[in-house]
Amino acid sequence: LILQTWGGCTPDTCESVVVTAQRSIDYYTVTAIYEGLRDDSTSARKKVADAYFNSSGWILGNPIITQRCQPGRGHQDFSSAPCI
Repeated sequence: LILQTWGGCTPDTCESVVVTAQRSIDYYTVTAIYEGLRDDSTSARKKVADAYFNSSGWILGNPIITQRCQPGRGHQDFSSAPCI
């Protein structure tokens, strides 16, 4: 569901993507971290969203997107602040 909706890596976009899920009572919180971005300022991007199952199938909520900057280009933790 995550890779179909948000996409994976290609040789032109990133090196790897790792998807994890944490279960809560009624839903899952899913996280996808895209590492090795082919970008001069951003090194990684993280998307986090809730997913739940209903009679129609899996529903994936809108992701919260944060990024980590390349060394010397800004913050080194995931943040919504832009990289420079």
